[in-house]
Amino acid sequence: MKIDLPILNKKFTIIEPSFNDYKNLVKQLQSTDEDEVFENFLNQHVKNQSTNVLEKFLLLLNLRGLVLGNKFELELEKKQYAIDINEILEVFETEHENLKIEKNGYIYNFGFVKDFKDLKLNKLEFIARSLTKINEKDIKDLDIDDIVNLLPALEFNELYEKIYTTFYSKFIEYKFLEAKIYLGNSLGLIKAMFDTNLLDLYKLEYICRKNLNFTSSDFDNMSLPESRILLNYHNEDVKKENERYEKLRKQN
Repeated sequence: MKIDLPILNKKFTIIEPSFNDYKNLVKQLQSTDEDEVFENFLNQHVKNQSTNVLEKFLLLLNLRGLVLGNKFELELEKKQYAIDINEILEVFETEHENLKIEKNGYIYNFGFVKDFKDLKLNKLEFIARSLTKINEKDIKDLDIDDIVNLLPALEFNELYEKIYTTFYSKFIEYKFLEAKIYLGNSLGLIKAMFDTNLLDLYKLEYICRKNLNFTSSDFDNMSLPESRILLNYHNEDVKKENERYEKLRKQN
């Protein structure tokens, strides 16, 4: 299933992950860096290529809602808590103006970095990856060493703070987590939201294969919610049949 999704005045086409897509994601998150895993996941399930980490963050939230729903439940110190994905979207899904700095007759435009791995760069490389245009000429696809040589002659700590304040200062706070979620540290939350007990997925797959005669092709084409819905229908049929049998048995 394909879904057209408007995000920040752009339209993205999301391809719903299949059961096997989601199972493979969970497996990969146990052994591979999450930034690489989620970049690949987005490339697979978003038809329009997103351009920066904010769009990718919002797309991952929407994909999580599609696969597992918009409520993320967790247990801390034997207490149950819930995070509403829609509340996170309301905080972060807002337009940002580019940061413009004029120096020596040049106009430097800065924006969000493109990839999650860029959030881990040192300050100089992070600034370089944040530079998008010089005098309206697009330079974001140049090699990072070439971009560094084009940076304005400004104090780097000051420029770094300006970029972070402009693009990465928004947050949502969860007191029960004793944490504030910024875009810069959001991937840990995204990983937790997508994570699940892998054995539960294998159990569901086994039951569907045994009772519904699902094949590998079915799991390639059906989503996790669809698999659960069909299994629930099957269980309802079995329950009704057992009740009918029990009623007939008592009558005899």
